[in-house]
Amino acid sequence: LAGFVKPDLSAVRGLDYYTSLVYEAKTPLGGELGSVAGGGRYDDLIRLAGGPQMPATGMAIGVERLMEALKAEGALAQRSGRSGYYVIPVSPQFRRYAIQVAERLRAKGERAVVELTGRKLASALEAADKLGYKYAIVIGQREMESGVLTVRDLEAWREERLPLELLVGS
Repeated sequence: LAGFVKPDLSAVRGLDYYTSLVYEAKTPLGGELGSVAGGGRYDDLIRLAGGPQMPATGMAIGVERLMEALKAEGALAQRSGRSGYYVIPVSPQFRRYAIQVAERLRAKGERAVVELTGRKLASALEAADKLGYKYAIVIGQREMESGVLTVRDLEAWREERLPLELLVGS
């Protein structure tokens, strides 16, 4: 850990409820981003909030700062455009089959999720579009029985029917 951990006994976090040890996580980018995470001990905080006296520790991560640091380090894959499949069962009875379709797509290396909220088809298609998926696959009785899937291209707003085996390979 010597290359990654650097003790600094002068570190002070800006919150009065810390009782002893405090810690911060910084990036090699230095002061440019500041801390990406921090925390410490706050053994009196639960008692001050009306609970029993007990030892406690915690931390918070600055997700936006962490993402900026990862981008600056080139550690995040950059996506260009839309990708993946948003699999939509038209009713709960088709969820299991929709999950199987998504699993087969993932096994092929594709990004795939299944809509499980039960929202209506139009709302699910809108969600898929907003989330940046390239394709939506609609699963209903016809698709489950025939193995031919309704695939909607969310960029071109075209729809076609493709056999599952053609989509995922054998």
